[in-house]
Amino acid sequence: SSDLGNAYAQGEGVRKDYVKAATWYRRANVHGNADAQSNLGWLYEHGHGVRKSYLQAAAWYRKAADQDHLVAQLNLGLLYDNGQGVRQDHVEAAAWYRKAAEQGNADAQFNLGGLYNDGQGVRKSYARAAAWYEKAAGQGHAYAQHNLGSLYRVGRGVRKDYRKAVYWYRKAADQGDPFAQCNLGVCYDKGQGVHQDHTLAAAWYLKAAK
Repeated sequence: SSDLGNAYAQGEGVRKDYVKAATWYRRANVHGNADAQSNLGWLYEHGHGVRKSYLQAAAWYRKAADQDHLVAQLNLGLLYDNGQGVRQDHVEAAAWYRKAAEQGNADAQFNLGGLYNDGQGVRKSYARAAAWYEKAAGQGHAYAQHNLGSLYRVGRGVRKDYRKAVYWYRKAADQGDPFAQCNLGVCYDKGQGVHQDHTLAAAWYLKAAK
């Protein structure tokens, strides 16, 4: 039933139909299928095939998250982080992010790093923020790469290292992140971690401005 729900949700082999997808996901839920529960939560969160309801989304995500479903844990964390369908609670958000992060999810690792960086739901720790950003950055997460670069540039949670800052900025910049492109431009402008080069600085500034 869950596979058939996926087929209708993605339009694979059948015409895309979120209403039918929701129907098949509900049938799969009878057997406690975590994938179906998570996917049904996504339909409610985005209002596809069902009336949009963050409350219902949270309920279905929780059913799947309690079965260690990685995506559901991440999405439930996001709902708590943003106060959608549940009372905003950064402690709960951090707990669900951590479950998904420990399963290797880069988005959850980045989000948990952000909570440590800002001291929301956890005790503020730039070192832990850097550690989680690094895990996500190593998986190619552009925002994590940028934020890790910024921590190296100012020496928060890690020893100040302009070369490492440039390394991570470049990783994110090459993925099109405008903030990383701008900060890479600043590094070239000031000769931080690279040879000073105003031409390259201008080139990166231009990329960031587009």
